[in-house]
Amino acid sequence: MENNRDDLVVILAGYKDRMDKFFHSIRHALAYCDHIDFPDYSAEELLIIAKLMLAAQITVSAGAEKAFAEYIPPG
Repeated sequence: MENNRDDLVVILAGYKDRMDKFFHSIRHALAYCDHIDFPDYSAEELLIIAKLMLAAQITVSAGAEKAFAEYIPPG
């Protein structure tokens, strides 16, 4: 890997505060380091994602959907 250092790309994902701390701790070891911040999903988007993930496996009742929507913090 060291011989191909200029050809290596590593993609990491995580919570911004934790990733900032991680990047800060390894920056000296990297030839180039950059990061992209993506906005958090809204509560509505999280509900849509959950329904899509579950659709192939189970049927979500109206009550379960309501409980999930109430569980997600407002975005």
